[in-house]
Amino acid sequence: MKQEERSQRTREKIIAAAVKEFGSKGYEGGTVGSICRTGINKGLIYHYFEGKDDLYLRCVKISRDMLLGAIERRNSEHPDNSGTESVSLLMETRMEFGKAHPMESHILFQALLDPPEHLRDTISSILAPLQDENLRVCRIMLSQLPLREGITEKQGERYFLLMQQMFNEYFSSAAVRDKSVDERIALHEKSVPEFLDIMIYGLADNRKQ
Repeated sequence: MKQEERSQRTREKIIAAAVKEFGSKGYEGGTVGSICRTGINKGLIYHYFEGKDDLYLRCVKISRDMLLGAIERRNSEHPDNSGTESVSLLMETRMEFGKAHPMESHILFQALLDPPEHLRDTISSILAPLQDENLRVCRIMLSQLPLREGITEKQGERYFLLMQQMFNEYFSSAAVRDKSVDERIALHEKSVPEFLDIMIYGLADNRKQ
């Protein structure tokens, strides 16, 4: 086996162990020492990665790319999706991804809602393509809606971003901190359609006014 192939396999082995470590324990609970106890030499880890932060960010990037790949495949299978169907497809893809890749799903969820403070900006940049996909779906929905007079799609987009931030902040709050990661993810994904419905159509029944 060539040196390049051996190096690639070693990196993949380290990443696989790191995904399991950070996926099950989060950034704060995960340690390089625990990864070493899976049979990986610490010297090799520091040969290929600068340290815990570098390794964690690599796991976030890999998890992001896996989810984006799943989304792109689903979109290619349904090129004409629009309106509420685009939301349903995105939610289905995320749910299926979580079931098939629970550790990567945990990493993405915690990176989004509970990022290490000193890595917050870097993680935000890494996760930007997923935010772009959310915005793409938002724009599709807005283009299908009869907007109120004086309300533009650009205003609707800004409102969506604001409400999304508030929605995610709730899932970072003490209100749900006592739940497990899987419970928080399930509650988050279950709440998204309700959140979008109320955000778009409001709470009041105008027919009764």
